[in-house]
Amino acid sequence: AARPGVPAPWRILALERVEAWAGGDRRESVWGHWIPRPTRTTEAVEAALARHETALLDGSADDAELRFRVDRIRARLLLRLSDEEVRRTIADGTRDPRFRAVLLAEAARRSPAAAADFVQVALERDGEECDLVRMAAIDLLAEGPGTAADPERLLVAIDAAMSGGTVRERQHAARRLGTLAAAIDGPVAGPAADLL
Repeated sequence: AARPGVPAPWRILALERVEAWAGGDRRESVWGHWIPRPTRTTEAVEAALARHETALLDGSADDAELRFRVDRIRARLLLRLSDEEVRRTIADGTRDPRFRAVLLAEAARRSPAAAADFVQVALERDGEECDLVRMAAIDLLAEGPGTAADPERLLVAIDAAMSGGTVRERQHAARRLGTLAAAIDGPVAGPAADLL
């Protein structure tokens, strides 16, 4: 995956195998047969990525799909990212929005106490290129984990998306509100009905 002379589809396939390393995928990669395979941990993946991180980043700069795969693995493993680095990366409009959305979800899972702060940073991003990040923030407001789950802030975020978001952001907000309306009970039930 880190060799720049290898065609991008093969490098993407290699990264898919790396991603599945500790995920319990018991299929062998040639025929797809299920085989007994010992449980694996993420430590080996983290060590390999840390060793080849510079080559992976440099070698994926010219291919968007390859770069996204590299970024997604880095986000999921959160290699050497402090909470402050997570905030900066989520706010960085030059980074791939898919990476930032994955990072937001993974960082919230890793640090539930800081999840509300990560969500706030995502919701403060303006511009069409940030809609995936704001959509991920809405999902976290609806489902958590930790301090991210907040029905009242969720309704505010949905209202903002419905009134000023991109088309896909408005569609996402409407779907989220539709699934939420039946489950909402208590002080936010009235505002939810008003939004519907």
